[in-house]
Amino acid sequence: MTVTVHLLPDTEQKLREQAAHYGKSLEEYLSHLAHDWAAANGVIQPESFDKRSAPERAAAWREWVASHDSVTRVADDSRESIYAGRGE
Repeated sequence: MTVTVHLLPDTEQKLREQAAHYGKSLEEYLSHLAHDWAAANGVIQPESFDKRSAPERAAAWREWVASHDSVTRVADDSRESIYAGRGE
């Protein structure tokens, strides 16, 4: 579907900059914005961009976790350690 939208020049420029930041054309960027808005506001059902099955996603998650070094020490997250040196 094609829709024509008239934007103020300043708005168009800022949206073009955002689109370029994400490596998209203005049209692609606006299409994604509209889709995300519609999904967030219950206009359409959100769709998953990850087309893998649940077992495939779980296997990928386990593989990602295994690729990191394990931590064998306990982090000191006490209030005293967080605010140490602040004079409180």
